[in-house]
Amino acid sequence: MSQPKRALGKGLGALLKTSNTNPVEEGKIVLLPLSSVVPNPFQPRSHFSTESIQELADSIDKNGLLQPITVRQSGEVWQIVYGERRFRAYTLLGRSEIPAYIQDYDDQQMLVNALVENIQREDLNPIEEAVSYQRLAQELQLTHEELASSLSKSRTYITNSLRLLRLPVVVLDYVKNKVLSPGAARALLAIESEELLKKAANDVIVQGLNVRQVENFVKDLLSKRPETKSRKSSGRLVSASLQTHLQDKIKVPFSINANAHGIRLELRFETEEEIEEFLSSI
Repeated sequence: MSQPKRALGKGLGALLKTSNTNPVEEGKIVLLPLSSVVPNPFQPRSHFSTESIQELADSIDKNGLLQPITVRQSGEVWQIVYGERRFRAYTLLGRSEIPAYIQDYDDQQMLVNALVENIQREDLNPIEEAVSYQRLAQELQLTHEELASSLSKSRTYITNSLRLLRLPVVVLDYVKNKVLSPGAARALLAIESEELLKKAANDVIVQGLNVRQVENFVKDLLSKRPETKSRKSSGRLVSASLQTHLQDKIKVPFSINANAHGIRLELRFETEEEIEEFLSSI
């Protein structure tokens, strides 16, 4: 069953739905056995810096826990809604109990809250950010425009972020590990062949090219491809220079074929938002 769309236009608060009930003993904090607390099953974050957790543990040991974690009950355990870093720091300190607020959240609220909290991280890498946007849009059935409005981002920013997810896994890892910039990676998306794209990504990294240089590199690469002939009997060719000129102008994946009846140009888009963005640029 589809979920109704959330209210828009109020920033992150529009996406964050509060719990159905107030915290247990409102205004008070309960102590929970650390052994009964588990991470949010919908947590999109896969890596926590050991160094940052140690720093947080040292701070808690010296100054105490300034903000309790928030949990929900699930069977015999308590699932973390907010505060997994604090939970990990407490575990590192060898504590047996942790202060917590208990609230009632459903699975969708758990997922959305985890995603929004993840987006606000300072150390968020571009791929984690894109995945969070994608999951939020899917879960809440939001267009790029609606998601951008809720997060106080531009639609172009959201769309460009999501475009990164078209990259092959190995290239996604390059971006995630900061050996290839998001802008350079997006420029490589003009290359249709996955194998050629991966090879080009390696070349870009080795040569240390910036975004503008990558764009020129891709143009040169595409211009060297064999000229396309759609039908041997037609005798018509599509010049490499025309393909390069089109790529420079339209900046979206395309295919062009020639036959005895004419030339057909096909543009490929994954979402309506991408079409709208393309139309507004011409």
